[in-house]
Amino acid sequence: MKNTISILIVIFIFLHLNCYKKQVINACSSKSNVNYYTNSSKILDLTFDNKNIIFIFPKYDNITDFYNGLAQVEFKGKVGFINEQGLEIIEIKYDAASQLDNSNTISALQNNKYYIINDKGEFVTTQTFEKLSGFQDNVASFKLDDKFGIIDYSGKIILEPTYDFISSFSEGLASFTENGKQGLIDTLGNIKMNPEYDSISGFRNGYSIVEKNKKYGAIDKKGKIVYDIKYDSLTILNDNFAKIYVNGKYIVIRKNGERFTEYFSDSYTSFNNGILLMKDSNNYTRFVNLTGKLINDIRYHSAENFREGFARVSNGIQWGLIDTSGKQIVDFKFDEIDTFHEGLAPFRINKKWGFINTKGEIAIDAYYDAVSNFKKGIAPVKLYNKWGFIDLNNQLIIEPIFESEHFTSQEHFVVGLNGLYGIINFKKCLN
Repeated sequence: MKNTISILIVIFIFLHLNCYKKQVINACSSKSNVNYYTNSSKILDLTFDNKNIIFIFPKYDNITDFYNGLAQVEFKGKVGFINEQGLEIIEIKYDAASQLDNSNTISALQNNKYYIINDKGEFVTTQTFEKLSGFQDNVASFKLDDKFGIIDYSGKIILEPTYDFISSFSEGLASFTENGKQGLIDTLGNIKMNPEYDSISGFRNGYSIVEKNKKYGAIDKKGKIVYDIKYDSLTILNDNFAKIYVNGKYIVIRKNGERFTEYFSDSYTSFNNGILLMKDSNNYTRFVNLTGKLINDIRYHSAENFREGFARVSNGIQWGLIDTSGKQIVDFKFDEIDTFHEGLAPFRINKKWGFINTKGEIAIDAYYDAVSNFKKGIAPVKLYNKWGFIDLNNQLIIEPIFESEHFTSQEHFVVGLNGLYGIINFKKCLN
């Protein structure tokens, strides 16, 4: 009986592989065969006979985004880096590593010691560190003998180990700790603000959240207070507004502390296209413009903020679209709508997904089991529990063969096959 089962399993695998062997891809307007084979590790690999596509075989436990031409990969608990052609540039031997920065420098951890390496995997300095932040603005903070200093991408010590702690740099500044209080220091090691706060967050768009006596406010890069330190929580929304937590609700205030609008938020709030997503006293979703006025009189059961000039809204049963004036562009007729990317938005109806354009017209019929947004003219689509890729004309670029997918910030898709991850690079055939 066992022998019979084994034979059946072998036959099934053989048929499974051979049924895939002759699949065809349409790679950016030129067809090409996809060849499947099993390597010595019994892992199914693929080779695309097409110069427009670079395929990195699925063999990693995880892959991060590419930056300056390198992506961090993980395999069996170790990390290294590959280039866009899939070549291993930095050996997969480190316990952890930062992402590559503009100086092409990486901080890497191995055997409880931190090293500085370049984008070729070479050691920048023989010095090792107890701690080493990622490089930002060409510098990093490091720890030696229980004190923190600053080092640049060439391995030059900018500030000898002096302080109890120095954070990672952001926008040219880092927080440093001395005698339990935090101040600000620049990339040359100069003190820009004396230690006076219990905590200082990293700068973002010129502002930092600070804490003192369990109350929060915000400062600018000169250390000037822009939001008084008196709130239980505070989130900067843009140059003029912040969100605070009061009596169980989030409200939006101006820099002078005045309340911006009578409406509130129960979660994340942000300005998109100059419009804020808020809640009224009955917990309906409303849209408020920069003057604090509603863009229309409609109370939505649910909504998402604007993207590419449109927002998806729900009446509690189905979804539609409005523009920034508050005008209904698409009636409530879809079971679900996603955000717009490159002029198209995914929609679901009768358990199938397609795409609509900004006029509300169906651009790609609801045919797929799942889809993701278009990026660079290519979208992942799911059929029969496998993912493939289509172009803007709904032409299959790659047949559905992958178990999972996600898009990186550049021209790459990370794809899963047999529990491992690889990369498809469409760079040569994208606009």
